[in-house]
Amino acid sequence: MTSVSPIMIIVRFLAAALVLTSAMAVVQAQPAPAPAPSNFGDAVLDANSQNESVFEKPKVHFGTEDPAPPSAVPVAPVAAQPLAAPEGGRIKSYVDGLMSGLMSAGELPGAAVVIIQDGKVVLKAGYGFADVQARMPVDPDQTRFRVASISNLVTATAVMQVAEEGKVDLNADVNTYLPSFKIASNYPEPVTLANLLTHTAGFDDRYLGIGAPLSAPTDPLSQFLAHNMPPRLLPPNRVIAYSNFGMALAGHVVENVTGQEFSAYAAEHVFAPLGMNSSSFGVPYPIPAGIAVPYFKGGSENGFRRGDLDASRLGPAGDLITTAADMSQFMISHLNKGIYGDGEHLISDLSVEKMHADHFANADGLDGWAFGFATGHRNGIRWIGHDGSWRGFCAAGAAARDKKRLLHRLQCRMPSRRQPAFAQGDVRPFMACEHTGNGEPDP
Repeated sequence: MTSVSPIMIIVRFLAAALVLTSAMAVVQAQPAPAPAPSNFGDAVLDANSQNESVFEKPKVHFGTEDPAPPSAVPVAPVAAQPLAAPEGGRIKSYVDGLMSGLMSAGELPGAAVVIIQDGKVVLKAGYGFADVQARMPVDPDQTRFRVASISNLVTATAVMQVAEEGKVDLNADVNTYLPSFKIASNYPEPVTLANLLTHTAGFDDRYLGIGAPLSAPTDPLSQFLAHNMPPRLLPPNRVIAYSNFGMALAGHVVENVTGQEFSAYAAEHVFAPLGMNSSSFGVPYPIPAGIAVPYFKGGSENGFRRGDLDASRLGPAGDLITTAADMSQFMISHLNKGIYGDGEHLISDLSVEKMHADHFANADGLDGWAFGFATGHRNGIRWIGHDGSWRGFCAAGAAARDKKRLLHRLQCRMPSRRQPAFAQGDVRPFMACEHTGNGEPDP
């Protein structure tokens, strides 16, 4: 079996600022840190990590060997398998050290980590608390987090599914699939689904009014978009202008061509096939147990104060609730050319290649967009990924497929506006997030 550098999925939540920013980082080859103390995390939150580790103690430095040539990552169930390469201990020691440092610094109340190698989950661990006051520890299998714009990856996958079925043409005028309202034709070129998936439609964007209390009734997506769709400010295919409304519109097209609400479509055609049993679009109400509390810095719960969960009126663009374990299944499928289970396809290998391919950048050498995924290069390695943020949560993820160096990090964290996330220690900034959520100011 060829060796594959791990995918790391980290789901974290905490508090901080009005502008919610995320960052991704590539783990660099560094001297192995000292093993984490036996009371890891206790000094901050008095909570032990919930580990399911198959790693031995580190024997060699992580990342010292060249990655194998690209090939499909084998599909495997979530259950952890023994790790052949000794670098596994190196990455576990790194994650323990990273979480210990962040928690000791009061940067977050809890975290969940999943590491995947060769299509197998080799580490699942929870750190700290999903609810500080109730002393409810984070469980990587059960604790659900809002991952905001990571939702776009599921939405883009759904669009590719209906495109495979011939229900939509990615290059057709999107108005073809909008019977109840139309996008203004104020430029000669029409807006297409390809534009929506690459944020090149030329829409303005807005954040006011896109959230709502869970207890309040919300308009159907079609009605909300019909009355609130921002204007077109630029012709399509001119510049990347991130648009939550554009991605929500792509999800609405899925609704129109399938006859299902988007949340129901995703549950049936994405979550159920992959066994993502803890994932949904929208927070159930009344709120069930197991959803992480959104936290902000400055309060009586170990230095944090809790926020309220709410609803997003742009569901397909940011209302995904999921677990670290569930998202690992989604990414494994994408990194296996759409394959899951006993060889079934979530989407075809051709659709996966289209989704992951570079489609647009504002200029040569700049980061760009694939279908749903952001793209770029760091240290000579091409990555695809996404990030997102919402009140009390934020998320970031990346996969470097070209060198089989697969890293996917979902973090739920709001870093201080005074310091970029992960700009310390042996982690270098990987990708800054331009997406801002409907946050709250520091107290």
